[in-house]
Amino acid sequence: MVLGRNEYYYADDMPSYDTLILRLVPDENARIAQMRAGSANFTLVDPAGGQAVKQAPDLKLIAYDARQVVYVVWNTRREMFSDARVRRALTLAIDRQGIIDTLYFGYANLSASPYLLRSWVYDRALEPHPYDPDAARALLAEAGWHAPGGGGVLEREGKPFRFALETNSESELRRNIAVMIQQQLARIGIEVSVITADFGSIIEREQQGRFDAGVVGLGIDTTWNLEGMLHSRAIGAHSFNLGGYRNGEVDRLIDEIATLPPAEAKPLHDRLQALLWQEQPLTLLYQPRRLLVVRGITNVKPNAISAYANVGHWRLEGD
Repeated sequence: MVLGRNEYYYADDMPSYDTLILRLVPDENARIAQMRAGSANFTLVDPAGGQAVKQAPDLKLIAYDARQVVYVVWNTRREMFSDARVRRALTLAIDRQGIIDTLYFGYANLSASPYLLRSWVYDRALEPHPYDPDAARALLAEAGWHAPGGGGVLEREGKPFRFALETNSESELRRNIAVMIQQQLARIGIEVSVITADFGSIIEREQQGRFDAGVVGLGIDTTWNLEGMLHSRAIGAHSFNLGGYRNGEVDRLIDEIATLPPAEAKPLHDRLQALLWQEQPLTLLYQPRRLLVVRGITNVKPNAISAYANVGHWRLEGD
């Protein structure tokens, strides 16, 4: 796609370049090679790609907050995930900071809420649940899950704690997250199998409730309306309360928030976040940062809405 500067535009501050060429290059290694060769000026990369270019003197790495949360959704229609104590235990048993450090090279943040961390609506009084396998084991025992003979896979009423964790095959990062979770939950006696499939198949299965748990990423808009994610109205085909979560108080708070001006709604947002923190229908893994690599251009200022937020004000080096 080739875009030309509009010489008749009314603004005085025109771009310093006359042409912007957008190329679709699906393979990240190929994009990085083009950046190194000087045939491209701008690209997005995954955290591993960011590490690959970090020391290149002519390439600049820019990290910025994304408008997304990545989480594990528990299918609460499954008996094993219907108990909030079990869901809290699973959160406590997953080393989310370890996932951030290992797979995201630190370019992500822990979160106690599905709201964006730097937004006015985020409740900073809440702390993310810690990584605490011992506390997880205690909660599971309280919920009736015990290891026969003191070891092996946990059981309750003769049924083993065994489930499948799925994610989309297109994302190597999410596949690796699922494997790390599999390993971490094995340490407390939970057996997890990892399933990957194409994005369309995974979403269709999850919207129909035909899954146990999934690693999911969702963009959060600035209406701060969690209806599509957690309201009981959003259960079913073409909706995104994938876990089938139902809670009357959560529904009521979401509905009431939608009727109020933002300033008046803040106390209700805080109550909603505290309730979700306790209930854990989702285990929030992290809120990612996005990474840009630029070469030969300056004044690149992405924001949570778009990497191209100020594209009209980019400058060629030397201008």
